Amino acid sequence: RQPFDVAVIDQGLPDGLGIDLIRELMDIRPSTGMVMYTVRDDIGLSHSLNSLGATYLTKPASRAGLGEAIKKAARQNQGIIDGPTRLLIAEDTDSVRDILGRQLAKLGVEADFVENGKEALESYSTGKYGIMFTDLHMPEIDGYTVTARIREQEKETGKHFPIIVLTADVQMSQREYYQRHGFDECLLKPVTLGQLKRLLIRWHLLIEEETIEAETTPLNTAQGSSIDHECLIANMGVIDEGTVEMMHMFIDMTNPLIEKIMSEQELPALAELGHSLKGAARSACALKLGDLAARLQDDAADNQNCGTLVKEITEEYQNVVDEIKALKAQD
Repeated sequence: RQPFDVAVIDQGLPDGLGIDLIRELMDIRPSTGMVMYTVRDDIGLSHSLNSLGATYLTKPASRAGLGEAIKKAARQNQGIIDGPTRLLIAEDTDSVRDILGRQLAKLGVEADFVENGKEALESYSTGKYGIMFTDLHMPEIDGYTVTARIREQEKETGKHFPIIVLTADVQMSQREYYQRHGFDECLLKPVTLGQLKRLLIRWHLLIEEETIEAETTPLNTAQGSSIDHECLIANMGVIDEGTVEMMHMFIDMTNPLIEKIMSEQELPALAELGHSLKGAARSACALKLGDLAARLQDDAADNQNCGTLVKEITEEYQNVVDEIKALKAQD
């Protein structure tokens, strides 16, 4: 009943797990900051909490450490936009833009999309926008440079423009890492509908009472499936005709990328293609394909031979295509 600013929760509760309680509380009170305070030092748990927008703190913490964690959780849920509230999104991957657009439409939030850092800076300079989501690796100018230039301009104006990093890089989800680069928060791909909703509420772009609830009935994803159905429900709220249409558009948008990966001989270019495929695949809940693309990005960057890996990617992509073609809306 009480709209608390912050909740501090242990993982090992007598009647269940703290992370399950955090998920339930976020559905009830998305504007409440969450701190997991636990003796467990678990990378997987830390990643899950980061993706939920919760703070992870291991015991024993100093008084200052506990205080800082609570302040961080409170700050995350008191985002104030000074000026316009229109959302600008800089993302160069077609399928990721399509999925985000559909998610925002479900939430009733309008946004404008640009495809590279140069366009992002031009749009920012118009003064029409109050907050921006940006990918990191983009043509023309990358997300790091976009943010650095905006922060440099702010030294003269004294104002602060909220910038949310949009990335599949788990390391970037750590607060000390994204703040070091000038970002206010991290939105980790694949972006779930609930995760996006809570962030928009925190920054007052969405009124809590007007949000939609995601479909909670889980689907049993077949062992070895290339499409994670539970991930799709988390991303889109429900697997309906719009979700099926979106997945077919993912095929159309990703075909050219796969063809480039199959023909590319230069390792630096192959690493960039791997990065683009990683974000697109994970956003479409083709998680195995996303993991293979992440390996391609890393191996190509390390100058390793990627012939076998490219073959695995093309085979897994065909599995994804076959499953999407068989995908039907749920009653």
